[in-house]
Amino acid sequence: MTATTHTAPAAASTDRPVASLGELQRAWEAVKSGRFRSNVRPAILSSTTTRAAAATSAGEWFPAETVIPIIGAGGSAGATTLALALASASSVPARVVECCSASASGLASASTAELGPTGSGWRRGLRDGLHHRILLERAEHSITTATAVPLPTDPDRPVAITFLDCGWDLDHLLAGGWIAELITTAPALVVAATASVPGMRRLEVAIEVLQATQVIAAVLGPRRKKWGRPVEGCLGPAARALDAVHGLVEIPLDHNLGIHGPTSARLPQQLLNAAAQLLDRLPGPSTGLDASDRGVDHEPLVVEDDQDR
Repeated sequence: MTATTHTAPAAASTDRPVASLGELQRAWEAVKSGRFRSNVRPAILSSTTTRAAAATSAGEWFPAETVIPIIGAGGSAGATTLALALASASSVPARVVECCSASASGLASASTAELGPTGSGWRRGLRDGLHHRILLERAEHSITTATAVPLPTDPDRPVAITFLDCGWDLDHLLAGGWIAELITTAPALVVAATASVPGMRRLEVAIEVLQATQVIAAVLGPRRKKWGRPVEGCLGPAARALDAVHGLVEIPLDHNLGIHGPTSARLPQQLLNAAAQLLDRLPGPSTGLDASDRGVDHEPLVVEDDQDR
């Protein structure tokens, strides 16, 4: 009688990569914050369409650091430059992640040192801030939709706060995916707008659509006393409510930045001063403030203007 040899079944193969320590830490932070609970999804993502879009996104991002999204309420609102200024003025190590297509990047010339591609869809660079070197990340390839933006990388150096330059129209940002999730769960949002009639109208729409209590409006333009009646008169109820608690701040224009965009040169001091004061209105490690610490107790933002001297 021939003996039958029984062979143990081979272990099932898997293409699932081993999670890094950073990924495990961020996942644990997400568990503690309740982001895995299905009953806490914000109202912005409550529709069937957006839920379906979110389900088909590339994944979820669970950052270990504080993340502040910067959203432009229209074109040429200065969101990229503002994100760079906030990171430059931050007293803790900061990163700027630019979430747009490589063809639309405003950070292509902003690095003082290029670190090259990460292998996960991003290019890294460094530049000097006031207190630390800033890590810059921009897309390596063309991106056609906001939901196709790759997940940010694990930083290769300590980062306490990331400024997320969202880089898309608000409708595209809220269509689903990890950026939409970040916007609805971030401790605060910065909405950049221009001091113009269309800029004020778009700002009002953005504040209403975001439905977030922790919104700071950063208005790019001249000193407010030079806005004129048409612009001032276009401030809607939502923007005026922010203004009442000093949540509407002035960001000074700079002629050279308007022509060249951000380069490896140091940002203008007026812009850095405005960014430092805007940081005082944001929660996170760069300010030491909780959301409950901000409000009517803050003094209005004052930015010096050389034209007034």
